[in-house]
Amino acid sequence: MIEHLLPALLLNAVIVTAIVELIYRRNNKSSGHYIFTFYTFSVLMVFIATLLRDIELSVGVGFGLFAIFSLLRYRTDIIPLKQMTYIFVFITIPFMNTLYLTSNLTLLVIILNCLVFAGILIAELTTNRAGYSTKKVLYNEMDLLKPEKSDELIADLSQKTGLNIQHVEFDEINLVRQTAKLTIFYRNR
Repeated sequence: MIEHLLPALLLNAVIVTAIVELIYRRNNKSSGHYIFTFYTFSVLMVFIATLLRDIELSVGVGFGLFAIFSLLRYRTDIIPLKQMTYIFVFITIPFMNTLYLTSNLTLLVIILNCLVFAGILIAELTTNRAGYSTKKVLYNEMDLLKPEKSDELIADLSQKTGLNIQHVEFDEINLVRQTAKLTIFYRNR
């Protein structure tokens, strides 16, 4: 077992560190607190996949873990979709590396890791091209939520947050409490 664990841990550490440091950290400066989760999930998945490599159900168990995290995603709004996607990546990579390395398909594993890295890089570059970041805010100036006052709303939010806000989306309006949940899009400086 140890002869399969160490190469899987090493390869996993290399690809996870490359994704975290070269892609994630550069494009998600405000979400650095997820990095611990990414590394922890990744290492734990290597251990689980290594322990289950001799069991015929190992692929089924992997899909079962995906199902659990799919349910988790739909049960919570605490983890943003992008970070949840990264968590899926850091669950998938260890299973892929461990299962293929134990099958002596080292070249295939390296190619697959490079393809995953390239896919994530392309996705980050194309979806974050505009250089916008987002934040959720709770806003209580109901008179500025009218469509004809959108410029005033952006100016007020920019003044209150100190951010260069470009766009605002309404997530939820609570007329009883006179508040609105907004997503603000701002340019990184």
